[in-house]
Amino acid sequence: MIRKAAASTLLVLLVSSPAWAYVHRESVEKTIPVEGRSAIRISNPNGLIQLRPGVGAEIRLEAKKIAKAKGEDAARDLAEEAKVRIVEGSDEIEIRVEIPSRLKHSTGLGELLGFSKRKQVTVEIYVEIPASMEVILSTASGDVDVEGVLSGGEINATSGTVWISDCKGDFVVGVASGDVEIEGIVGELSLSASSGELSVKDISGSVQVSAASGDFIGRGISESFSHDGASGNVTLEDCGGEIDINTASGDIWLKNVISDISVNTSNGDVTAFAIDGGPVNVEISCSSGDIELTVARGGSYRLEVSSVSGAIYTKVPLSVERVTRHELSGDVGSGAGSVTLSTSSGDIKVYES
Repeated sequence: MIRKAAASTLLVLLVSSPAWAYVHRESVEKTIPVEGRSAIRISNPNGLIQLRPGVGAEIRLEAKKIAKAKGEDAARDLAEEAKVRIVEGSDEIEIRVEIPSRLKHSTGLGELLGFSKRKQVTVEIYVEIPASMEVILSTASGDVDVEGVLSGGEINATSGTVWISDCKGDFVVGVASGDVEIEGIVGELSLSASSGELSVKDISGSVQVSAASGDFIGRGISESFSHDGASGNVTLEDCGGEIDINTASGDIWLKNVISDISVNTSNGDVTAFAIDGGPVNVEISCSSGDIELTVARGGSYRLEVSSVSGAIYTKVPLSVERVTRHELSGDVGSGAGSVTLSTSSGDIKVYES
């Protein structure tokens, strides 16, 4: 009983004690002339990168250092160890944050319980640039927030959320672990993620996605869309170009698409609603999962349906050529387009809107 009481008392003392006795904050501000350079490169191993369009032919930088230690002097010394380097090259300007690895952010048990005494430094980077500059951004642990860029760029984040909005130009975005939200891009988008929720909206261009694990939601993509994923659901609405989706595991939901569709999933249901009646080509294949397709009324397409183990239901004006327990084929209208649906294990339903 005595030992248990002592252990409980120790735990209470540890949790109630402050993680750091002092938090030091300081800011560094600089103005950098662009002088004809066309790109900006920013790397920050531990902290936020925020980028906005500015005024004039100059870059305005504010770097906010946040240092945590046991005392005021120790925290100030830690902040001094975090360096913000500016390298002015012939074609680009580089802003590089350097933090000793022992001072980078940690989310171990001590931080979660509130009793860690681990020293930490983070640096938040706020930059205003001429909107026409291309951006190359990278962070190991921290969020990235970009708005108003007109020449596209490349963004890589190991851990953190990426926001991009109201930009022009082509973007390449890579995230190892973190969510991505992108809205209002005029240009092409290439997006890759190992783990995280992905959301894109109002993209005037093509979108290419590669995701190992995580759900994807896309709305308002004007041109082609391709998705290659190992695990995760895919939701796509109001897409104007060709669609190519391949997943190993996950449900797929499509609405209001008006061009060719190719969907292949090993394990998951596919629901496609209000597909333009054609003439377009639709090919949906599942190893294990149901398929439900709703085609716009008045369409014209060749329909071929097969299910190895499952039922087939259709409510379309079909001129039947072949029907068995597990197969159905025929023409709707003149048969100008093509709709091919197949599943090894699951039901197939075809309707008109």
